Amino acid sequence: MHTDPGGDREAVALLRGAPRDALALGDAGGAATLLARALDEPPAVDERNMLVLELGLARARAGDLDAIGPLTDIL
Repeated sequence: MHTDPGGDREAVALLRGAPRDALALGDAGGAATLLARALDEPPAVDERNMLVLELGLARARAGDLDAIGPLTDIL
């Protein structure tokens, strides 16, 4: 979370896995923060759409109006 993005696939994998745990614990806002950071990395092209969708859904679960942006991008 506190390093500069560098296109590291392992970092993307970690940043995509951790939100699942956060969501299971009821921390949708924390999950959204992790997913947003994974997008900054950035992910591989074939992973990006799923990551954007996960971010939008996490933000929606957190009640964040910023969920509209990622969900609109997917549509």
